[in-house]
This record gives sequence, structure tokens and C-alpha cells, in this order.
Amino acid sequence: MQTSKSFVLFLMFFILAGCTSPPVQSVHDSTLIRETDSEEETQNAKTNELLIWTPDNIFSNSLEGFQEKFPDALINIKEIDPNIIAEKYRDSLIKGKTPDIYVFPIDKIGGFSGVHGLEDLSKPMYDDSLFMQALPKELVEEFRTSDSNKLFALPLLYFPYVTYYRADILKKYGFPSEPDRLSEWISDKEKWIEMAEVLKQKGHYITETDHQIIETALRTSNLFNGTYDYIAKKNAFGKALEGAVEVEENDLDPSLNIWEESGKAALKNDELVMFYMANYVQDQLKEWVPDQKENWGITTLPFGLNGVDRKASTAIAISSQSQNKMIAWEFIKHMCKDMMNIYKGSNKDPFYINKDINRIYWNSVTNSIAGQPTILDKGSENIWKVALAEFRNGEEITEHAIEQVHQDIGDLIRQDQKALQNLINKN
Repeated sequence: MQTSKSFVLFLMFFILAGCTSPPVQSVHDSTLIRETDSEEETQNAKTNELLIWTPDNIFSNSLEGFQEKFPDALINIKEIDPNIIAEKYRDSLIKGKTPDIYVFPIDKIGGFSGVHGLEDLSKPMYDDSLFMQALPKELVEEFRTSDSNKLFALPLLYFPYVTYYRADILKKYGFPSEPDRLSEWISDKEKWIEMAEVLKQKGHYITETDHQIIETALRTSNLFNGTYDYIAKKNAFGKALEGAVEVEENDLDPSLNIWEESGKAALKNDELVMFYMANYVQDQLKEWVPDQKENWGITTLPFGLNGVDRKASTAIAISSQSQNKMIAWEFIKHMCKDMMNIYKGSNKDPFYINKDINRIYWNSVTNSIAGQPTILDKGSENIWKVALAEFRNGEEITEHAIEQVHQDIGDLIRQDQKALQNLINKN
């Protein structure tokens, strides 16, 4: 059994190394420098100190409550440079010198989904049914391995991706304006295209650019399922790609960016009446168009897309090397509950027509999410990033261009994918 685990660990890191381009490092970030890390950076001996590695210290407002319950616990939070976080975490697992707790950006966690070294949080020792039932189920399920059903992390801080839209203008032209009805309407690609075509004739657009649709899909979706099948050709992701092609073919976008002055002007003059962004834009929009109070609504994404901004959202895990697992588990539960409270209770913002915006946000993290993070993600995402950059620079989004991306990914992952799938079948 131990030999099998060692082989799995070796295979996973070998594949991850093959699919990931090494980041450019300063001398202070080099492997040679990190070899001499002080003992305070890792935690192997059982003490009352809990060491947490995280790309950003998001715990400040929650620590006081935790310390009241566990006054003897010493909390040591070490911020890790996001540019080297994956390598730093891998190095610690390989060397067996780890913190007690890791915080992962969700877009980087796929590389650790099959690695032996993170605690299985579905073990009986971590049983807390009330806590687990309160978490967003579909988001939790992304962090299970398909081979052993191991739960290697939990969602910590997450930002649902949603649709912002001008309810008054949609209503004016006979389209659904109430959030739930509009959600159902735009989940159908053909109806979304129909809306884009009708509104364009009236001088309105429902996407900033054609490539924004692809970017939205990439930021919220998984490229693979638990058995390492590539799923970006179908499901909601595939519909979004088809939608982007049709927007390109029919010139259904104004080629604007809401973060630039031209994009903000398009919002103010009713040219751009729908866009897609994470929920952290809720307050920003009010600053951009304060005169449009009660005209905007928030609903779920089009094409059946669903999920969180994977670059900004985080998950949390316990190192199997930790000697403080139970206090680490209490820390995780406390922090997950605190972060989850953001979406609990009513959120009635008078700027928007929604009776409760939190209900839309919660639906976005509890509805079905296709696939899960895998060790094949990094290389595949890099190919998509290159294609997206080319689309931004003017290359046409065509069926052929999209198919070429799929083919390039297939060529890149073919051998590793086969090895991983064989490994699952043997187990």
C-alpha cells in the first residue's frame, strides 16, 4: 500500500511539472534560498501553535471570535507570494515540512487534487454533519477525488459570478426582467442570441465583447471531470463557446471594457445593458451609474454557466503532516462559517430590483457545477489563455479557432490523461 501511495505521489508531481511552466523568480524566491527556510515557516511538532499559509490574510476580522473559543491556541499566519504559491506548497509536501493549514486560490488547487499529503476531511474524525450541510454542496463536491472520494479541501471565501442587467430596458422590449424568469431565459443559448439581436437593433448590447463570454466560462468552469475527461466541448462551457462564435459572426458586441472610460460611458448612455462579473462589482456599479438606481437587476449567468470567480476565490486544507489536526479542523470550521455568513440573511440593496440578492449569489454556488479541478488544469488553461489573448488582439472567434484550441489541449494532455485514467481503472 505504501509503495502504491509513493507511486501516485511521484506520478502526480511528474505530470504537474510537465504541464506547468516554471515562474520567473528573483534570487530571494529561488529553490536554493528556500532550502534554508527557518523552522518557524513549517510546523511538524505538536504544539499549541497553528501555522497557516495563505496568499492573503483574510482572517483578521474572524480571529477574535476563534481566540475566544480557543484562548490557548497561538495563530501564526504566513502570507505566501501568489506567484510561487503552487511551487512553495508542493515543495513543502515533498519535503514533509508543512504548515498545519494551506489556503489555496481555487484556480491553482487542481494540481493538488490527487496528491497524497492533504487530509481527507471526510474521515470520521472530522464528522460534523450540521457544518457540512450548511456549506455550498456543489462547491464542496469539486474538492473530492474521483478515485477514492477523498475530500481534500473545503471552500473558504468565494465570489459568485453573476449577470448584471438593465431590467427597465429588457422590460421595454418585451424580455423577462424579473431575476428568476430572466435566469431561465438566458440559460437557453438561442434565446440569449435572440435577445442580443433584437436589442442591437435598438442600440443596446448584452455583452462587452465576444471574448468576454469565453473569459466568463474560463473563470467559472472546470475543463475536466473527475475521470479526467475533457468537458469544455459540451455542457454549459460548450454552449458559451458557441455563443461567442455567433456574437463574432453577427457583430453583436460593442467591443468595450467596463473598467475603461469608454465602457463606463456605454453603461451611462444605455449602450451596454448587460454584463457578467463576480459579485464584488455590486457596489462598484453604483458608483459608475448612480443615476440608474432601481433600473439594474442581478441574476445567474447565461448558457447554464454557474460558479465562482476561481481566481479570487479560495479553498482551505489541512496538511497530513500536521500534529495539530483537531485544532486545525476547529479553525477551518470557524473561518468557513464566518465567510459563509456573507451570503446568509437578506441582502436588499435599494439600487437593484432584487428582493434578496443573496439568494441569487447562493444559487450560483449551490447549483450544479460540471467537473472538478484536476492535475491537468494548468497546461490546458495556459493554452486557453494564449487563445484568449489572440482573440482580444483581433483574431476572429470561429468554430475552426475554437476547435484548434481543443485539439492543442488534446495533444498536450493525451499521454498524461491516459496514465491517470489507467491509474483510476487499476484502483
